[in-house]
Amino acid sequence: MQIQIIKNRLYTETNDNYNHYGEKVVKERGKYLREWNPKSSKIAAALKKGFTLNLNENSKVLYVGCSTGTTLSHISDIVINGNIIANDVSPESMVSLLKLMKIKKNIIPILSDYRILTENKDLVDEKFNFIFQDVSQKDQTIIFIDIVSKFLAKGGQAAISLKTRSIDSRISPKQVLKQESEKIRAAGLRILKTLDLEPFEKDHYFLEVGL
Repeated sequence: MQIQIIKNRLYTETNDNYNHYGEKVVKERGKYLREWNPKSSKIAAALKKGFTLNLNENSKVLYVGCSTGTTLSHISDIVINGNIIANDVSPESMVSLLKLMKIKKNIIPILSDYRILTENKDLVDEKFNFIFQDVSQKDQTIIFIDIVSKFLAKGGQAAISLKTRSIDSRISPKQVLKQESEKIRAAGLRILKTLDLEPFEKDHYFLEVGL
C-alpha cells in the first residue's frame, strides 16, 4: 500500500508533485510524498485512530460525498491502476474534481443525488472493493445501507463517516451512534469497527462495515 508514516505523519506516494489542497509535498528516494492531514480527511483521521485501509493498486472504489476531492486525491494515489467513482451533489465540487482528474486519471466523477446511484444502472453497474460515504443528509445511514447492499463486492470493505449532528441535534452523539448502528445491523450488515474521530472531527464517528 502506498501509505507511509514519517515522524507520526501520514503520507501517500505519488508519481507527481501535484498539490491539490495546500498539503505538504516532499521527495523521498525518488518518490513524491503528499501529507495526508487527519484534520482535513475523515479517512486519514480514522487511520490515526486505528483503522486499516484494505486497498491495493488495482482496487475499485466508490466514494459517495467526495466534496472537492481532498481525501479522494489520496485514495487515487493508492489505487493507481484501479478506478474511483466519485459522487457528489454539488456542482461547485465538480469543478474541483474536473481539475483533479486531469492529473489523476483514475477518477470518474458523477454529479447526482446520492439516492439515484442505487436506482440508475446507467450511472453505476459494478461491484467495488471499497465504499466510503461522507454526506450530511439526515438519512445518511439509510443511503449508506442501500449503497453497500447493492455495490459492495464479496470480501470488500465499506465505511461511513457518521455526522451525528446532521442526523439529530436534539440527542447526544452517542445516542445517535447507537440508533444508527442498530439500523445497520438490522439491515444484515456487520459493524467491524467503530471509531470516535475526536480530536480531529467533533461529533463524528467512523464505522467500518462488511457484508
